[in-house]
Amino acid sequence: LYVMLCALSPFRELEPEPREVVLERIQGGSIIKSRIAWMSISEISRDLVEALVKVPEAERLRPDNALAHRFMLEGSQLSRFPRHLEATGEEVGQTDFALGDSEGKACAVLILHLLERFSKLDQVQQLALAVCAQAAPESLIQHVEAALPWYDLFFSFDADKDGRLGFYELQSGLLKLYGSDLQTEAFGLATDGEYWGSALRILDINGDGFIDWGEWSVLAMMSDKELPERTSLLRTAFRILDRPSGDNRLAADDLLFLVENKAGLMPSGAEVWTQVDELLRRWSPPGREPPQLRFDDFCRVLAAVELPKALQNAQKVVESGTASSFLPED
Repeated sequence: LYVMLCALSPFRELEPEPREVVLERIQGGSIIKSRIAWMSISEISRDLVEALVKVPEAERLRPDNALAHRFMLEGSQLSRFPRHLEATGEEVGQTDFALGDSEGKACAVLILHLLERFSKLDQVQQLALAVCAQAAPESLIQHVEAALPWYDLFFSFDADKDGRLGFYELQSGLLKLYGSDLQTEAFGLATDGEYWGSALRILDINGDGFIDWGEWSVLAMMSDKELPERTSLLRTAFRILDRPSGDNRLAADDLLFLVENKAGLMPSGAEVWTQVDELLRRWSPPGREPPQLRFDDFCRVLAAVELPKALQNAQKVVESGTASSFLPED
């Protein structure tokens, strides 16, 4: 539960430390509480984690009691009813969400521009963002949520409530946000049928034909201006990518586990390795052969992701609820 909420080990620091220190924490049930991620999650979340790691068995929360804990009954601090949206339905599964006209249009413009920007990133950058979104703790999603209602937008688009977005759900969701004139006011983006199919494929990282919450949250990661400075999250994402070899370097053998089925790459054989090497070579320092990325190179990959001007404009509109003009200059 600690790992899911904070995306970090409860007993191990990020920097190397003696094994004995880690074992002492485990034996004493002493989870690390000095992290910003831990201090940022809800009080009921912390209470449940602490109740589950008590060393004396008699004091430790039993599974049946854990299921009755307030955290489980009320859900996490991520609500489907944030301050930006008005719940008009009676049941969660049947709830409709409404944004003000300016807010809705600003969100639609931003999503379109983020999709466009994401499509122009190279595959290493796309993969890095996807893994960061996968590793992001609840506290960070809440921080991004404070700027724009990503979580609630996803569930408002999900018309059939199956936890994923299809072609028509993405299209109709954005049209509902902006209005029927979105097709004619495309901000330089061709929002025809081909565009929506392309947008779906861009975010469909696992290739199942849908956009799930993890894939949708890639856009939220892109909208986080502080992402390149979030060292803890970036180290976690780097370790995930480095898991196959565990040698603190990202090479072709690490990335092949995640990108060998990605559209545009050959299905198998030496040509795949060559293509992945070429993807890495853009970010690998000159002269390093075979091309490999260390942690500082990985941070550089994410720092090079440029955010659209629509982001700042959309945030201002959502925060104020009114705006005379929010269309980006670019």
